[in-house]
Amino acid sequence: MLDRFLNDRRNPSRDEEGAALLSVVILMVVMFVICASLQMTLVNAVQLTAMHRSSVTTLAAAESGTAVAVFSLTKGECKDTAVTGDGFVYEVHRSASATIPSGLNDPSVSAGCPRDGDRYALIKSTGTDTYGKSMTVTQTYLWVNKVKGSNDGALTSGSGNVELSSLTIAEEDAGLVLLDGDFNCNTNTRIKGDVVVLSGSVRISNACVIDGSLFASENVAIQNPAVAVTGDVFTLGNFSTASGSVIGGSVYAQGDLVLSSGTRVQGGVVGAGTGLTNVDNVNIGLSLRTNGPLRVQNKTVIGGDVATTNTATADFFDSTIHGNVHIAGTFQQLGATTIGGSVTVSGAGANNIAPSTSIDKNLTVAGTIATWDSGPRVTGTKATNTATAAPNPVFFLLPDELKPETYSWRDYTYDDLEWAANGYDRVGKTACDLQNSPALVREVNERETPTVYDLRGCSTVNMNAVTFSLKTDVAFIANAFTNAQQVRVKSADGEPHEFSLLTPDSVVDRTPSCSNGQGESNIYGLTMSEKITGYIYTPCVLTFGGGSIINGQLYSGAARYQGGQPMTLNYAKTGVPGFPLGEGEDPREYGFQTDVDARALPKLVKHEEG
Repeated sequence: MLDRFLNDRRNPSRDEEGAALLSVVILMVVMFVICASLQMTLVNAVQLTAMHRSSVTTLAAAESGTAVAVFSLTKGECKDTAVTGDGFVYEVHRSASATIPSGLNDPSVSAGCPRDGDRYALIKSTGTDTYGKSMTVTQTYLWVNKVKGSNDGALTSGSGNVELSSLTIAEEDAGLVLLDGDFNCNTNTRIKGDVVVLSGSVRISNACVIDGSLFASENVAIQNPAVAVTGDVFTLGNFSTASGSVIGGSVYAQGDLVLSSGTRVQGGVVGAGTGLTNVDNVNIGLSLRTNGPLRVQNKTVIGGDVATTNTATADFFDSTIHGNVHIAGTFQQLGATTIGGSVTVSGAGANNIAPSTSIDKNLTVAGTIATWDSGPRVTGTKATNTATAAPNPVFFLLPDELKPETYSWRDYTYDDLEWAANGYDRVGKTACDLQNSPALVREVNERETPTVYDLRGCSTVNMNAVTFSLKTDVAFIANAFTNAQQVRVKSADGEPHEFSLLTPDSVVDRTPSCSNGQGESNIYGLTMSEKITGYIYTPCVLTFGGGSIINGQLYSGAARYQGGQPMTLNYAKTGVPGFPLGEGEDPREYGFQTDVDARALPKLVKHEEG
């Protein structure tokens, strides 16, 4: 027994065979686990790939729908209802919220294309793949106006009388607009462009020259014995001149016309009112037509026809008329006058026509002729007791400049988003003593991107005698620029830059509203170098003058000119982000192709998926 046991110990082959069998079993198990794992990994990879492909496909389809929606908005072809395309469906929503909407469930959001007054366009687009999987993307875009708009004209005053002296408003099409108040143009003032006084009278004296046309709702008195207006004059009131006044165009008046000795009107004269038209030693280049009683005398020369619809007696003496004469009444006197055309008298009664009168064509009267000696010289036919129709009533169409809808106060309300849409950074300040803060002035001068400084948190703004050397466009927003006297602005890099001072009008009512906390701005002595242009806006009083050189535009609730040293306002139509466009004004005037193109799309401000 013992020998057998010892023999088995000396022969280990049987133990080795068992161990090998166990190893094979273990290896088979491991291989099985590895194969199973590989299979599971492969399956998961296939599933993940399919899911990724579906996600990519649906996202691409959704973004494709968004792109189509943005394109339709920029072309003005937006639809208020859902639009279906190749693999996508999109809807457009709108919001007038002052801040970015939280999403489609924001109370400010409603379905449909953005309208005037809206600030955001929200596009919800859902993309779907061939397996029915879908993804929704919602993107929010700015919809604010990116037009840097402005008004026409170099100087606009909303209310109050304006008196100017020693002021030059230069550059073509500059001009001046007074919405309410009288205008007194005085000592050595020269205004290039038209002057429009919508509710007030005009007095021109002491070498004031309007190098354009004049439009006034009330009386116009020219007291300048030289060239006063180089263009036309339109007034809904009376018109009168001093001796030696010169009008380069025509005169249109609804009231009385009194042209004093030596006056020269290079165009014609139209008196649409029934008041007296008195022409004394005057030179009129074209015709004279009026609805009022007519007196022409003392070496007056008229280059065209003369007509009056008034049935009162007319008085012509010692004058020359190169055209025809037609009166609805009769002649109290027609003496020592040369008429190059025909004379027609439509009123019944006697006409006193002196032998010293010469008529190159026909004389036709509805009544009789009272004369002496051989009577007037008439080259053509002479007929009495011959009825003729009276002249047609005299009128002139109200020019667009005097229509209420053409010029009205534009309420400018500051909006951060509109400035951001135009590439401006906003910087707020609560300490605004720039005169005594070199660091703040240095900060402004070192800005290299367009910047708007919001100073409305300051109780006062002091810029007295500050010099700005700009490397970019800079604008200041404040409740009042109480002391911006003797400010100097120049370009630090030799490039053109803008410098604007703006006090917003927060009450949108088409009238200047100087609200509580706002006040007068004083820019007396402000000087800009030739590379700087700017826009000055306030609904309050704006005081200016004192040798200033301003390149740009002034727009104020009330303009107060203080004179002093001669001032120059070089008109340059600048732009302010968000400035409201005028009635009928086209964004294409500002370089945009369409009104929609003038919006701040496609500036994305928010993106959501899911």
